[in-house]
Amino acid sequence: MKKLNKRYLWYGLVMVILLIPAFIYLTKSESSTQQIAQTTQTNYTQQLVSTKGDNIQALDYSDLNIDSVNQIYNVATQEKIQNKLLQLTESTQASFSQPLIVSNPYLTNTTGLYIAFFTDEPVKISYEIKTDNLSTYENELYNSNGEYSTTHQYQLIGSIANQDNLITLYATNQSGEQSTYQFHYTPPKLATIDQISYETTDGQSTGELSDGLYAVIGNKADDSRATYLVDNDGYIRAEIPIINYNSMRLTFNNQQEMYFALSTTKIAKVNRLGQVLQVIDLSETDYLLHHDYILTDDNQIIALATSKSAKKAEGLVEDRIIKIDLNNNQQVSEIANFKELLPDLYNVATDLEEHSNNKGLWDPVHLNSIQQTEDGQLIISSRETSTIIKLKRNEQENYNVEYLIGDTNIWKQIGDTGELLLEKVGNFTSQFGQHSITYETSDQLADGQYYLYFFNNNSTIMDSRSDFSLAKIADKTAGKQSKYMKYLVDENTKTYQLVQSFDVPYSAYVSSVQQFNNNIIVDSGQQSVFAEYDANGSLIRSFGHPVATQYLYRVFKYDFKQFYFN
Repeated sequence: MKKLNKRYLWYGLVMVILLIPAFIYLTKSESSTQQIAQTTQTNYTQQLVSTKGDNIQALDYSDLNIDSVNQIYNVATQEKIQNKLLQLTESTQASFSQPLIVSNPYLTNTTGLYIAFFTDEPVKISYEIKTDNLSTYENELYNSNGEYSTTHQYQLIGSIANQDNLITLYATNQSGEQSTYQFHYTPPKLATIDQISYETTDGQSTGELSDGLYAVIGNKADDSRATYLVDNDGYIRAEIPIINYNSMRLTFNNQQEMYFALSTTKIAKVNRLGQVLQVIDLSETDYLLHHDYILTDDNQIIALATSKSAKKAEGLVEDRIIKIDLNNNQQVSEIANFKELLPDLYNVATDLEEHSNNKGLWDPVHLNSIQQTEDGQLIISSRETSTIIKLKRNEQENYNVEYLIGDTNIWKQIGDTGELLLEKVGNFTSQFGQHSITYETSDQLADGQYYLYFFNNNSTIMDSRSDFSLAKIADKTAGKQSKYMKYLVDENTKTYQLVQSFDVPYSAYVSSVQQFNNNIIVDSGQQSVFAEYDANGSLIRSFGHPVATQYLYRVFKYDFKQFYFN
């Protein structure tokens, strides 16, 4: 009996020994499968965060199934991220000497850092970022609790992607005494482009560049899209990913919140920390966004739009204006249809687009920028007609054309519409194919007067009217030289006159201009070059895209005061 038991014991031991390798193989296989699944689930977010540096943390997104930009801009997802960050903040006894530092927690700025801590006494925080052989960036952070506070929560803008950034925080109390905290951080590579800077060329002007960051909007270099914040030395200090199209512009409300377009159907609202608070979604409406929008003081978005039903039925595009009521559940209403406002034009301008992204479609006005006057009226730029259009709202809240600014020859055979043209005063050629109009008032002007400045593309392309040639009425610089132009408009005398103009690199399409802190920012879109000029139009510095790209849609400069910075 004992021999039998020993025999079974021996057989059992042999079986265990034989099964161990199989067990190890199965365990490794299962572990590898779990690891692959987790890597697949979190691979996208891992590209947007980095823990490389001193005490840098990253949130765990593995349970959120984020695998695209579209899923980042989801309020429910952002609330879950906020809860994760809140839990981390509450579990950390963060101080100035041991701050909580989290890499890009909301996934809305690839190189951004979230920093939080408490101080024993009220202080203000400034910082400096140094990178070997690259320029230094510095700024003072904005605290919504007041300039000096014991509670601190910031988004740190300025680290350069895939570089070792030495970051120094400065805490200054009300007596001027200062403490410092220093750490290293290496962000991930930029998600949409490989380069970290633009090539700079200094001009003849001795003027100084304005303080702020250039928002490079609509870099059409790849399928992936983002808005980049670029410093005065050309280095990309932030990358804000978007879904498609371009951000159009950055706008701010009085609650320190920033709006920008994500796509042709979505606009996001984010706070200074990068959290997405709201996504305005038009995908279930009849409209697609394009080119431009404005945020009004009464919390409305007025945007240029295409009617999807009109595009489907007639091939008609980019000729509507809509209002999105942010006070009323994002209710969308159409407030202007240019086929109704300019019927005689539509009877004549019947040819299809040949050159732009709207090739093969009917684009008789091609609206490309919008402004609101002090009394709530609208000024619209129509590229296809080379005309600036003033719309006036009546008592029924409908808009009608009040007047036009443009070359008289364009409107000669368009019914009696030409009677709405303001009279040109002076010897100059009016705009052709203009973009980025901006309305400007001044205390030195009389009532009924205002300035209007814009990028005059000086392009003679007009596909909608094969019977008419812009080249025959343009000057010799057309098609070769674009211009910054500024008009003085006088509604009392029904006139406009040129008050400033200077040449800029030629761009047949897109492009922008902006007066900013006594300087002028110019983007020659198809040249992929933007620049800053002094008030007299003399070049201070230009910035060139180092790789091939189709165009830069717009470049505007922002100081981000009372948002990121103090």
